[in-house]
Amino acid sequence: WLAFSARVVEEKRAALIFNNGFTTETAWDGVACFSTSHTLAGGGTWRNRLATDADLSATALTQVLIDLQNQTKLDSGQLVAPITGLTLLIPPDYEFLAERIIRSTQLAQSADNDINPLKSRRTWQIVVNPYLTDSDAWFVLASNNKQHGICSYTRTGIYAPPRMVDARTGNLIYKIRFRRSWGMTWGQNSFGTTGA
Repeated sequence: WLAFSARVVEEKRAALIFNNGFTTETAWDGVACFSTSHTLAGGGTWRNRLATDADLSATALTQVLIDLQNQTKLDSGQLVAPITGLTLLIPPDYEFLAERIIRSTQLAQSADNDINPLKSRRTWQIVVNPYLTDSDAWFVLASNNKQHGICSYTRTGIYAPPRMVDARTGNLIYKIRFRRSWGMTWGQNSFGTTGA
């Protein structure tokens, strides 16, 4: 039970990057992790947030993909190589909508009989995270975690030292310990929006 509780603490803490990523969780450049004004070392800015936040839809997701290719820049100002494997990180409220948008053969949320380019042009993984607190915020990340800068460092893995006995009461005392930190070391290939 203690190991399970420790794992829940890890998951909740990891979700804070996304839950507070528009306000108090800051990135390497001192601004919010998901911002419209990340600074480039060579001058200028780039963004990993929609210019106007939007709820999850085929149109908004298409705009994120366009922005990922046009806005994701290195410090020198060059565009990052486009990615095709993507993860859509969503709260439980969006689970079935996301499935319809991503997996439909025809264009989702449209009466047109067009093909769905979101399905045909990209490889998607949909991740539903119950620890996301904003029911309409959503995120797109490179599926390969070496291609985006959201990371965690395990300083001490979860372990349980030997049990102890309380000398006064004779009760058994169990402890569990771990040290881990999360953050954003660079923001390329990660995109987020708070929803409308």
